[in-house]
Amino acid sequence: MLLKQRVVNKPSVSIRNSSVMNWAPLIKASTSLEINNCKNHNYPLQGKTILCVGGKIKLYPEYDQIVKNSGGNFVSFHGDSNDTLDNLFQLMEKIADMIICPVDCVNHEAFQTIKYYCRFSGKPCVLLDRSAVNSFSMGIRMLTIMMTEKSYRIGH
Repeated sequence: MLLKQRVVNKPSVSIRNSSVMNWAPLIKASTSLEINNCKNHNYPLQGKTILCVGGKIKLYPEYDQIVKNSGGNFVSFHGDSNDTLDNLFQLMEKIADMIICPVDCVNHEAFQTIKYYCRFSGKPCVLLDRSAVNSFSMGIRMLTIMMTEKSYRIGH
């Protein structure tokens, strides 16, 4: 609850401000990533839940398939009239293992919320410059790399 209060009270900052991006990798459409040293190469995100905040709803089935192909579970928060920031906090705190956020199609308040939540909690997060399927795929690869590096750092 304390983290939630800290997030809500933070000042507003522009999403496009490059200094804001220093807390999570920004994946651009032209990014190319390879996954090395992954123990379970066929399903690198086995058992992990990936929360997509924003993006294009019409692409959610494709996002879902990309996550499933990596062994993970896809959940989304789009910020429409049925979604509240309280719902976003519930998803981040209780369900999501990792977060992915296309910054070209996200509610400003939702972006600020994930920004501060991930910064203070250390939960892995990747930003995408576009909602495109290829950018989402690169984002999932980056989350896999981040998870693999974290596992090696703590000796698993």
